[in-house]
Amino acid sequence: MLHRALILGGILLVALNLRSPIVAVAPVLDRIVADIGLSAASAGLLTSLPVLAFALTTAIAAALLGKIGPDFAVGVSLFGIILGVAIRSAGDTVFLFGGTVVMGFAITLGNVVVPVLIRRNYPPQGRAFVTGLYTAALNVGSMLTLVATVPVADVVGWRLGLVSWCALAVGALLVWLLAVGWRKFTRPHPMPRAAAESAPNTAALELNRRDARSRIYRILFLAAAFGGQAFSYYSLTAWLPQILGEVSDLPVAVSSAGSSLFQIFAVVGALGIPLLARKLPYGAIFLILAATWALVPAGLLLAPQLWPLWLSFGGTAQGGTFTVVFIVVVELARNDGEAGRYSAIVQGIGYSVAATGPSILGALNEASGSWMLPIEAIFIAVVVLAAGGVVASRGMRMAPRPRSLPPEAS
Repeated sequence: MLHRALILGGILLVALNLRSPIVAVAPVLDRIVADIGLSAASAGLLTSLPVLAFALTTAIAAALLGKIGPDFAVGVSLFGIILGVAIRSAGDTVFLFGGTVVMGFAITLGNVVVPVLIRRNYPPQGRAFVTGLYTAALNVGSMLTLVATVPVADVVGWRLGLVSWCALAVGALLVWLLAVGWRKFTRPHPMPRAAAESAPNTAALELNRRDARSRIYRILFLAAAFGGQAFSYYSLTAWLPQILGEVSDLPVAVSSAGSSLFQIFAVVGALGIPLLARKLPYGAIFLILAATWALVPAGLLLAPQLWPLWLSFGGTAQGGTFTVVFIVVVELARNDGEAGRYSAIVQGIGYSVAATGPSILGALNEASGSWMLPIEAIFIAVVVLAAGGVVASRGMRMAPRPRSLPPEAS
């Protein structure tokens, strides 16, 4: 029981560290710009660089995971986050961007390894619930940093204010050490490859090939769904104050609060999906979440004065979509190695699409002179989310809980 609690605690503490070091920059960005003398373009790159790291280094992270194993990879990820955050706060522009790159790769490794940990440590009936807790912890970490970074920076300065969040990573390291033991924590253990059959017959080989192709097709459609979700989320949050300023005539200071609604209601979506999955197939859940996501662009166009309601729906949908995407990743994988590879494919493609989102919306706004066309682009991304999710999860639903066997007849 204690071991299971430590494993769950370790996974959730890792999750707290996979977004908070990124989000922490936004509340003190003006201080960083003033202190170091960044241009507006450099400041924008600083905030988008971690997402670019997700997109560009996911394949490298997956390969590294296969060589060192998930237990050791957790430690590498957390140490990398601590190192990257420390470098980022240590000096001028070179340190700032160099540390962000180190931190971004370390977080990418953490992103890839968590689905493997969930698949390895939990039965099919419990994976949806743990995935929901993981997604909720991602957003709780974001909320903590959004709320607390400025007060801490007011006391100790922005550099130590950012470094202070390393305490979360140190805590996660200690819990993970207790959970897996010193040997697994300090030594790489390569992930085993799937065993080959000694004398496979032609029919069995063909069946295996078809099954493998089917899974890859599903993963590619799932990557498209995640790309639609991530494009919508990162695009909207990047330009939200400006969009609300135009469609609702709100001052930037007020409209900036809309970003917090995404984080708060994402927790609701993340924890609600495992409950919904007990009743509905995953394809139906994707349709419900896409319809909820679609209320954001539709509501901003048709009834912008109700923006808190639409953003609450959007937050619920983004947390729920992230959860169900990685539930399906874990369920499609037949072993831990596949879980790592599938996770890497989905995140590599998805975050590559997401990295283009803010620039595309900005270009559409500049070309049209309005935020209407960019809002419509978000709606198109939501349609891609729905189509990809339904195709990827066709015929899939949560595994039923095993029934206790009747006593044998004497």
